[in-house]
Amino acid sequence: MTQALDRKLFDEILSYGPALRAARERGDLAAGEAMLLAAWSKVPEPKDRWDIAGIIMRELVGFYVAARRASDAQNWLARWETYMSDSPGVVRDSFAGRTLLDLGLADAAYSRLLAAYRDSGTRPFQDLDPRYLSLVRTRLAAQGEHVPEVAADPGELPDDIHEQVEALSERAEAHFSRQEYKQAIDLYWTALALLPPPETQWEAATWLLTGIGDAHYLSRQFPRAIEALYNAMNCPDAAANAFVNLRLGQALFDAGQRDKAMSYLTRAYALAGDEIFEDGGEQHLAALKKVIKT
Repeated sequence: MTQALDRKLFDEILSYGPALRAARERGDLAAGEAMLLAAWSKVPEPKDRWDIAGIIMRELVGFYVAARRASDAQNWLARWETYMSDSPGVVRDSFAGRTLLDLGLADAAYSRLLAAYRDSGTRPFQDLDPRYLSLVRTRLAAQGEHVPEVAADPGELPDDIHEQVEALSERAEAHFSRQEYKQAIDLYWTALALLPPPETQWEAATWLLTGIGDAHYLSRQFPRAIEALYNAMNCPDAAANAFVNLRLGQALFDAGQRDKAMSYLTRAYALAGDEIFEDGGEQHLAALKKVIKT
């Protein structure tokens, strides 16, 4: 379980950011390293307990890759992977594979990038330098296996589908407002089924799955709420949405998965502060603040 730092200490650590960026712009590697290690030193022991530790570890990996210090980069990568052991394997495989290729370790990189591809197809390679997927494509092609291109940005939904989704959503929201959650869920699912596959590429899927998860949560069907909201997290902009993080954290918390819940409640708090907890989230905010003060 990771926890959020006291806000004052969190802000103190973040204050190293401008100096780090300035050092990078000057090409001053010694000063950049000093800033990162100073920030790391401020994280209380045991460091792996805190959310911000993962952010700093990734920064250190990237710094040592840029500095061509392979041993240091790999040491911090190993520590980051231990820290991220509860996260989906594709998250660790994708970052590790990119890091190893950046260090010139193509064979080791291929093993990890292939694992990411086997898990999630080309999705982990979207918006990345094409050489990462190219490594997988080239080696699989030698074995007679075709790797598709990374899917392009799908753009806007076709007008006819957009209009149908909007109409179904309005009906769902009307049922939702009357606390007729089953009817709302059925209509949200009907709208979701209209989206061209893969559904998770569309912004509409974000709010449709969030609506499904929200309705299940308010019906106290926590496992179904968790499933829908986890799926929503794979859709555009959901990870940075305070409400999606809040509802997923609440569903996990109320289902008894309190360790996992704290990560999402922390994100909701960081994105929107106390206000996001005002409508029925008071107990979750109180539990989060106890953790922050621990």
